[in-house]
Amino acid sequence: MRLMDQAIQLEIDGDQYYHQQAKLNQGTPLETVFILLAKAEIKHLELLRQMDQGSYPGVDGDPSKDARDLFSTLGEFKVDPGYLADQLEVYRAAKEIELKSIELYQSMHKAATQADEKKLLLYLVKQEQSHYDLFENLETLLERPTSWVESAEFGNREEY
Repeated sequence: MRLMDQAIQLEIDGDQYYHQQAKLNQGTPLETVFILLAKAEIKHLELLRQMDQGSYPGVDGDPSKDARDLFSTLGEFKVDPGYLADQLEVYRAAKEIELKSIELYQSMHKAATQADEKKLLLYLVKQEQSHYDLFENLETLLERPTSWVESAEFGNREEY
């Protein structure tokens, strides 16, 4: 299978996964996050299809801004304790999807010969990295209350 076909399939899989999670999280702030991520995957899919046809659409902006915007949509983020394990698995699965995309786009970037192609692939790497970071941060937010135990009197603590 060509790398481009793998990349296109990853974006399709990501879109389907995020739509499924949006349905499962209906009525929560996470529904909005998953819908926005699904839209991002469709945008990436369109960019890849254009690139596969020899067109290199311009990409501008700050890819990490999307992740910051997603966090702002979470508002008062609350988790039902019985829901915690399931959510962690969702975030870990999403991180795997994003990591596969990052690695694939990085290898495609290495092999690319045209400047526009390299720019587009680097943009996609940054987009997927911001999605990966989002899920890593969400995972940390959920895990920290159960794993972060330390005396307030001793030790250096990371800010969060």
